[in-house]
Amino acid sequence: MIQAAGYILYLRAGTIFRFLLLRSARHGTWGFPKGKLEPGEDLEQGARRELTEETGLTTLGGELLG
Repeated sequence: MIQAAGYILYLRAGTIFRFLLLRSARHGTWGFPKGKLEPGEDLEQGARRELTEETGLTTLGGELLG
């Protein structure tokens, strides 16, 4: 079984939500930042690593990623 993890990032302004979607350079499809877990990673570690790799973000809501 292959496990993957990711985040759904959004900004909320009243009743309006804006979601972060990334476009795959390979397939041209849109999706949330996500990817396969590396050996020894748990879901949270994998989600954080993928978010940083795919977006360059190193903080999330004021919390340091890593």
